[in-house]
Amino acid sequence: MQIKITDDFDLEKIADSGQCFRWRKLADSAYDIVAFGKSLRIERATDAGVFTLSCQQDEYDSLWRQYFDLETDYRAIRESIAGKHPFADAAADFGQGIRIIRQEPWETLVTFIISQRRSIPSIKTAVEKLSSTAGTEGHSASGEIYHTFPTAEQMARMTDSEWAGCRLGYREKYLRSVAGLFAEGTSRIDSMHHMTDEELLRDLKSLYGVGEKIAKCVMLFGFHRLDAFPVDVWIKRILEGIYHGGYEASLFHPYNGIVQQYFYYWCLKNGTPSDGDMHIQLQESSISE
Repeated sequence: MQIKITDDFDLEKIADSGQCFRWRKLADSAYDIVAFGKSLRIERATDAGVFTLSCQQDEYDSLWRQYFDLETDYRAIRESIAGKHPFADAAADFGQGIRIIRQEPWETLVTFIISQRRSIPSIKTAVEKLSSTAGTEGHSASGEIYHTFPTAEQMARMTDSEWAGCRLGYREKYLRSVAGLFAEGTSRIDSMHHMTDEELLRDLKSLYGVGEKIAKCVMLFGFHRLDAFPVDVWIKRILEGIYHGGYEASLFHPYNGIVQQYFYYWCLKNGTPSDGDMHIQLQESSISE
């Protein structure tokens, strides 16, 4: 089937924005995605915002429309934060097309625990190994085999040798803990959906191996709390180099999480040069607009 998207939507920018680890690039404009137990191939068909999807209309309506957050107007969000800081403007323009996809909270929690002190390629390898070890086998529309992300129950049943084969290092003990805790059923995840941002942050940080940054990543990418602002080494350099510790979250409320993604993507693609060079790049970006 084909869909037309007129709002901000750039597959490559979403894939490179550090929020998802089960997108596999097939070609310049095509990706295989595994999410919520399903496999999807999506490809940009034209430059006019037309995309070809491997699913049927009912699956698109029940799953992928929400997954890509297509009910949210990201162009309007960019317009609402415009003019509040020149670097935020430059980063938002540069990152236009990024969306916060709506991921499954359990998968998001596990994958971001895995992400600690790892590169994105290493994270993807570990996630695929965990999925092939404990997930359920499925077949894509093209007949290719894939594995769903394992449930807490499936992870809790893993043997010591299976855990060892995933090569998760010190993160293994964290994952064993949360798998055992969440394997009792979906009630804990369900209750988290109803928490305030403050309550959810506190609850996530109570889990073994989950600190402030991971908790906010899970809030943003797993629970779609769009004001959550995770701070990793990239964002810290932006905050110190551009804002000098004076970033005002109130200016961008309730979309600090989207701003964070624009910051992250800008930093990822442009590097983290010295303070002076960053200001030069910012000025050049403003002049070219």
